[in-house]
Amino acid sequence: MRIIILLVAALALVSCGRKIPPELQEALQKQFTGEAMETGWQFVKVTHGFGGQELVADILVQQPIPGPPEAQQARLKSEICPPPAGNDTFWQKLQGYKLSVAAYTKDRKFTVLVDCDNPFAVAEAGK
Repeated sequence: MRIIILLVAALALVSCGRKIPPELQEALQKQFTGEAMETGWQFVKVTHGFGGQELVADILVQQPIPGPPEAQQARLKSEICPPPAGNDTFWQKLQGYKLSVAAYTKDRKFTVLVDCDNPFAVAEAGK
């Protein structure tokens, strides 16, 4: 029993120690509170995902996104994910990170998760 408690405590310490650098947090907040959010979707926060280099932007939606899962993900990718083209400054700041978007309703019953396309990810993987 003590081992389990120690493992849980150690895991909590590791996850609390992972902080998003302030300049990166600022770039993400600026990106997700801009024009894209005029659709009635509200940026909540950015957190670390399961991997050390994964970031997840939480977006609150008023109503569940209509359609099958593939259509919901396509809509998120086109309307919420930062576009890969013409957004080089933003994506260069995220170089080395994977960015995902999680859109959900207030009760989190309807959550849609999608990975955004980072145009610099391929260059990073090849190094």
